[in-house]
Amino acid sequence: MAAALRLGASETSPGPSLTSLGGEETLSTPQRALVRHAAAVVLESEGMQAAIVRGEAVNHEDLVRVSNVLARLMRDLGVRGTGKPPAAPDLKSYLGSRPAA
Repeated sequence: MAAALRLGASETSPGPSLTSLGGEETLSTPQRALVRHAAAVVLESEGMQAAIVRGEAVNHEDLVRVSNVLARLMRDLGVRGTGKPPAAPDLKSYLGSRPAA
């Protein structure tokens, strides 16, 4: 079942892994259902995005709907995106990390 519930199976596939959700054994039955649903939605979204890259016509309203469903599922699962880039070091840290001239 772990393979079926796995999200983010590769670096190119967005989404959490079961480990990031606490492991398969910690998920309730409803949470597992949400993970399965999210995995299916990720696949649908990536398929639509791949079609766009290939130059195929895609209903953009459907793509937005799929994205919104995925966002709600991730929120319901308690998954938070990193969102922000790492903070830039302060000047003293930056200068300290550079080799002496």
